[in-house]
Amino acid sequence: MSELLQKLKKNIVDNCIRCGECAKICPSIEIAQINNIKPNEIQKQLFNFVKNNEKNEIALKRINSCIECFKCVDCCPKNINPLSFIEIAKSISFEKGYDPYINISSDDYSSHYDSIKKELTEKERNDVLNQSEPCDKKYVFFPGCNIYKKPDLLLKVKEILNLITHNVAFIPGIKFCCGDNYLFNGRFEKAEEKYKALTEIVKTYNPDEIILWCPTCLTRMNKMWNSQLKFTSFFQFCLENIHNVNFVNSDFQKKVTLHEPCKTAYTGLDLSHRNIIKNIPNITLTEMKSGIKCCGSGGMTHFKKNTLKMITDKRLNEAVETGAEMLVTVCHYCQEIFDYRNEYEEFKIINLAELMYDNLKTNEKQA
Repeated sequence: MSELLQKLKKNIVDNCIRCGECAKICPSIEIAQINNIKPNEIQKQLFNFVKNNEKNEIALKRINSCIECFKCVDCCPKNINPLSFIEIAKSISFEKGYDPYINISSDDYSSHYDSIKKELTEKERNDVLNQSEPCDKKYVFFPGCNIYKKPDLLLKVKEILNLITHNVAFIPGIKFCCGDNYLFNGRFEKAEEKYKALTEIVKTYNPDEIILWCPTCLTRMNKMWNSQLKFTSFFQFCLENIHNVNFVNSDFQKKVTLHEPCKTAYTGLDLSHRNIIKNIPNITLTEMKSGIKCCGSGGMTHFKKNTLKMITDKRLNEAVETGAEMLVTVCHYCQEIFDYRNEYEEFKIINLAELMYDNLKTNEKQA
């Protein structure tokens, strides 16, 4: 175990009082099917796992069901970060060979590059892969890595951004990292190394604000890293500058429903999505009944096929029951998993940025 991990582990062992406040508010307890156990007992089992490496079923279920929604990060009365607690436990589980699902490569972007090569022209590839020359810019745009699985969406996002401002530098998300891919596996030192490299690159542009596409990047940087940099989401930035985004006033009414990413929904870091939809003419938003915030792909659950199916299918059924024509998502993972599980021929899954792009006046003739 690394020196940094040992330090974090010691902080947990010395300060955790096993009160169960984090387990009490955790939406994954039901997913793990341990909601019949008292929260303080769940946390006690996880504590013993981290302190003594004692393998037990409750702790492993707690680890593997975590959707990394960040709902727990501010709840601890002893100021321990419960998500770091889970990620330390993941690291131990991986080291001890308790769970092979954690054994994934954080550096493997081969599928991302395959998508870029297949779907984009050479000019477009350069647009999404080349970093801006270092010079002072008011904004820096960092899209994160996940959007590169759908590179045409990144091109649309950049086009929307250019409608608002040209005073923006671009840092390719596939070449730099917020650190989440490594924290996901409990690789704390590597995560810190990656995040520091990213922030050093950002500082070369001397920006007032960093615009982030990915909800995970946004939440990691705001909640997990100690930084003086100002972060905002792409959609929050769009909403603040909505007067620069001109939409088509179409004759066709469309009814949509919205699935927000768990990370920003639970933390409240980005609540712009509904207001953006309301600004698009002739788009009517109808809400789903339940307050579920998970698509089935968060944290470790996307390796657990039965759990994934249960969560994703329930959310898709709720979306269809609203009578909407399409489900609007914000996070790439949400869109990917809903697309994969969607069996309704007439029901469309669309990213909010695509909905915006398709209704821009600049694209009116194309539409």
